Amino acid sequence: MKFRALSCWLTLALAAWLVAACHAERKPSPSPPANCTGAAACGAAQYCDFQPGLCGAGKAPGSCASRPPKCAATYDPVCACDHRVYDNECVARAAGVDLDVNGGCKTLLANYAACGGHFCDTRRSYCEIVLSDVTELPSDYTCKPFPPSCQVGGGAAPDCSCFPAGTRCLSFCGPIETASGVPGLHLTCRL
Repeated sequence: MKFRALSCWLTLALAAWLVAACHAERKPSPSPPANCTGAAACGAAQYCDFQPGLCGAGKAPGSCASRPPKCAATYDPVCACDHRVYDNECVARAAGVDLDVNGGCKTLLANYAACGGHFCDTRRSYCEIVLSDVTELPSDYTCKPFPPSCQVGGGAAPDCSCFPAGTRCLSFCGPIETASGVPGLHLTCRL
């Protein structure tokens, strides 16, 4: 009888230990990021990440994302949702602001031409713009390197005639104003 009582007691103790171990190992599932329509809706260490970068103008809200703790000192200027220019994407997000894919910064930079949310180095690249006819899908802006025929020296600015025939979006080419005397170029098309 004592053996049976001891056996029952050991079985109950083992079952209680297993239940406690299971509960101790169970970690709470991470909560989904909070929806936001601006930085004020997020915590102090977060910014509102809009997809696809319409700064709250689209149908879908953004989601709160962590601000980067440290950023590289590279200069690759971007336009953010607060209509300010930042040194790079990381610096904008560290300041609590997402990028504006459509641009919207009125600031002109020397040797850099606005290209959506980014700026193209007018000495090395041009802005290719592929227009979207859907409001929730912004146009696509990309800084593309100049072809060899457009790389001129001595601070001279290339013009639309330097692009080889067959270059995508060449049918609508034009200048983009910059703060310096070297304008940028855009090639725009609708696909």
